[in-house]
Amino acid sequence: MYTRFLPLMFLAWFSFSGLFSSMLSAQTGPKVGVVLSGGGAKGYAHIGALKVMEEAGIRVDYIGGTSMGSIVGGLYAAGWPAYALDSILREINVSEMVQDQLPRDTRSFLEKEYGEHYSFTLSLPDFQLQAPDALSAGQLFYDILSRLTIPVHAIRNFNELPIPFLCIATDLESGEPVILREGFLPDAMRTSGSLPILLAPMRRDGKLLVDGGVVNNFPAQEVRDMGADILIGITVEGDPYSGAELEHLDKMLAQIAFFQIYKMSESQYPLCDVLIQPNIEGYSVTSFDDSDTLLLRGESAARALWDTLVHIARLQQGADPQPIIRPLPKIPDSVYIRSVKIEDPVCFTPEFILSRFKTPLPGKIAYDDFFEGIRSLKGTGHIKFVQYRFDGPGPEKDLWMQPQAQNGYDKKLKVGIHYDDVYRASFLLNATVEHALVNNGFASLDLILLDRFRYFFHYLIDNGREPSPGFTSRLHFNTFDFRLPEPVQLDSALVLDHIDVNYTDFSNRFYLRLLSGNNRTAGLGVELKYFRARSDQLTGAQANQAFILENAMYLTGDVFGKWDRLDDRWFPNRGSRWEISGKATFPLSPLKQEGASMSWGLMADVNWESAIALEPRWTLCLEMHGGWTWGEVPAPYLFFLGGYNKNLINHFKPFPGLPFAAEGGSRLVSGQLNLRFNPWGKHYFSLGGAAAFLDDFLHDNPDEFRAFYSGFFRYSFSSPLGPIELTQAFSNAHSGIFYFNLGYWF
Repeated sequence: MYTRFLPLMFLAWFSFSGLFSSMLSAQTGPKVGVVLSGGGAKGYAHIGALKVMEEAGIRVDYIGGTSMGSIVGGLYAAGWPAYALDSILREINVSEMVQDQLPRDTRSFLEKEYGEHYSFTLSLPDFQLQAPDALSAGQLFYDILSRLTIPVHAIRNFNELPIPFLCIATDLESGEPVILREGFLPDAMRTSGSLPILLAPMRRDGKLLVDGGVVNNFPAQEVRDMGADILIGITVEGDPYSGAELEHLDKMLAQIAFFQIYKMSESQYPLCDVLIQPNIEGYSVTSFDDSDTLLLRGESAARALWDTLVHIARLQQGADPQPIIRPLPKIPDSVYIRSVKIEDPVCFTPEFILSRFKTPLPGKIAYDDFFEGIRSLKGTGHIKFVQYRFDGPGPEKDLWMQPQAQNGYDKKLKVGIHYDDVYRASFLLNATVEHALVNNGFASLDLILLDRFRYFFHYLIDNGREPSPGFTSRLHFNTFDFRLPEPVQLDSALVLDHIDVNYTDFSNRFYLRLLSGNNRTAGLGVELKYFRARSDQLTGAQANQAFILENAMYLTGDVFGKWDRLDDRWFPNRGSRWEISGKATFPLSPLKQEGASMSWGLMADVNWESAIALEPRWTLCLEMHGGWTWGEVPAPYLFFLGGYNKNLINHFKPFPGLPFAAEGGSRLVSGQLNLRFNPWGKHYFSLGGAAAFLDDFLHDNPDEFRAFYSGFFRYSFSSPLGPIELTQAFSNAHSGIFYFNLGYWF
């Protein structure tokens, strides 16, 4: 491998040549070009080398690179000094960024409410399984490049950047190199850095382009041709693997690629007057967590050539070269968008796309809000990547966007499994269809099989910020053990104080969503419910006289509001989630409850949970439930307390230390508090307590409240199938109850 290409004879010749004299008289000095190789995370070393070059006083007049070299080179060309790039990269989790790990906050509320309980999802375009084209679409990567290059968004010719720039991509169809010298700078950098398999290809001028390292990982000739008199190369291509390293598949594949890349780069190295080669042995293209070490490796390699670098600086500045100090680019915090053009919206209405931006467009928008809107589009699960650019030289810009649909987003098959002591073993099969009936229609059907059959159907016409109509249909069968208001004597020898209640709940609801967003929703609804409750323990005329079960239809109107900013649905560390609803119900058929009248009943229901991160491994979790009723309230709208469940219909409320729905009443206040510890990985231990106050409505003592207290200990494991949890609880009403749960709640 070449190590350095600037012998003393060359320096002497260059210093005293006539060419140097003419340059000196013009006070410009020789033009220095820098070429940066690809190498993924190893490219952090480029920044360390550039820092030393700035300290030495070298003015970079041209810069170019491939892959990671194009990222560093493009940002440097846009005006960012090396020390600033160092700081920027330390603040960015590049691994998460490259993998497009979007925070839960960017997901749509629809996805948060209905899409987080599936273990597996299969895309079915044309009812055929669809494989992804890469590990990541690279949206976050693209967005951060766009944010950092805001001051040069209007520049389309890269020769007009603060430092002229070029980068290399590969035409995936022809295998030919493509030199990118113009366009939207973030597009060019993201395209050149499209490492196959890791990042999806980019479309540009009708071509599908990938990482330039496939055909030209070290574009020395191209940078020399820009007009460089002296060319400095920085390469992090490394040496081939050997020995036992080649027994691993990833190393074997990298070795095959290495020989092709090295063969091309080897012919380019002699074009450099100086070649800086950091020692990157032991590091790979994905060593993003080793940025500090790689930066230092780059600095060390450049300092080893300090005298040579200072000599070049003297040729540019004179006998006493000063360090190059470049001012930081000034990035505005907002932009005025005067027009929006959405190219090929892939069946999504413009209203749907623009509704993801919390600031209406066109208009003035903070850049933070713009990038949040782009993430929200991706968070819908419908869109894989949003390509965009800002056009216009002045402060007002025209926004161009081209959303690319997620493969198979419109037809999905989802699967889940679950077990708990209430619903028993459950197998969930879901079919989701986008653009159902109308362009912005969403349809989803859950079928829950095995021990307790259930189904849930949901249809929504998503009009974005405008009112959106929806319909849900739900059928539940279940059984719970309920404490009777009065003991029932079936015969002279048998008296029951608890019975097994088998209920059927069939509800159909139309609603109108009036407010929507990633974190909130609100609206109005009307529901038709059929509810039947019976017990096999109570038969005959005596049972009907002793305990009256229900079999009736109800009409209910409601108003609701919901908020969800938990960072994780099942194991949150921060944020809060709440639901508030008010209902008015009227029976459409005679009630079987003794003394019940056909009249309106009113209900208010509040549910709230919050998580507070105390330390990296400690989280305080709080949960509260409250409900109140007025008037004649039938059985399905009363509050039932007990169990450890997170999929509760009607007004069932969880309370560890009581069996499921063991106690009931018309007014309820309950709360839970637990301290959760995450010692390692996905394992959690929780210690908590709960308290509840429930009126004695069922004993005809609505003014008297019963108090329940409990403590519990829980072990949880976050598995690919969902939470696996074991809970032991004790209460003042029961000596001890054990709960076991496996899988997401549905």
